[in-house]
Amino acid sequence: MKATINASPLIFLAKIGKINLLSVVLTDFRVTDIVWEEAVKRGLDHRYVEAEFIQRIVSNRVVKAEKEKAERMAEKFGIHTGEASTILLAKKINFEHVLVDDRVTIKVAKIMGLKPLSTPFILLKALKEHHLTHGEFIRCFEKLTAFGYYISPVLSREILKRAEEMKGRE
Repeated sequence: MKATINASPLIFLAKIGKINLLSVVLTDFRVTDIVWEEAVKRGLDHRYVEAEFIQRIVSNRVVKAEKEKAERMAEKFGIHTGEASTILLAKKINFEHVLVDDRVTIKVAKIMGLKPLSTPFILLKALKEHHLTHGEFIRCFEKLTAFGYYISPVLSREILKRAEEMKGRE
């Protein structure tokens, strides 16, 4: 599975200490220089430890974004430029998936013919592929929300239900 990745999943996976899962559950991934600026450069400027982890994982996977095109798309759909650049890059390099967390961006990705994934999906995929135990998955999921990741109660229950179903297959 190949995906372009926005800043939010990078930041949250780094905060919970699981950014390495990207290299395990994805066959290839890329980020735009706009996302790099947001997740790494600004993070390092503010001395956020997770920025160093992100830098190590994505430093050789950065692609220059079509900034003006991304800005127009962001304005048109009411999303951030980094999110728009992530969608545009996926289209440009023929990656089927985008890893984004924003609800509106997920809808835009679908409109653009892409398959959006979110941070909890990466954790579920890691659980399914036995890179996380059920207990590790639950701890990671709890950490996500503790770090401010918003997930609706309905979606949260659905994700935990899926994880529980996979528990028996460990």
